[in-house]
Amino acid sequence: MGGLGKTTLARKIYQHCKIRGHFDCLAWASISQQCQVSNVWKEILVKLCVDEKEKIKEMEDSEIARRLYSFGTKDGKRKKELGKKMLKYCAGLPFAHHCAQRTFIQKANSF
Repeated sequence: MGGLGKTTLARKIYQHCKIRGHFDCLAWASISQQCQVSNVWKEILVKLCVDEKEKIKEMEDSEIARRLYSFGTKDGKRKKELGKKMLKYCAGLPFAHHCAQRTFIQKANSF
């Protein structure tokens, strides 16, 4: 479904000052047709923790998932609320829903 302007629209939203103001931190990740979820997770974590780039490159998938899951908040209740909101807003976006589900539900159960 290339050429429909999905990335352009997403980037404009991501870069908009009113949107950015709602978040403490941001990370842009490019998703290809043959995306490897672990590579996307690494890319996001590197952007969130710039000073740990080399350490992150050597991490196992489980450690990356654990770091992303715990990033920005220690409050489990807040994480659950945020996860539910993400899933609600991802309606109609199967890949985003899939990534959110894998990150916040499946991996959370393995900790």
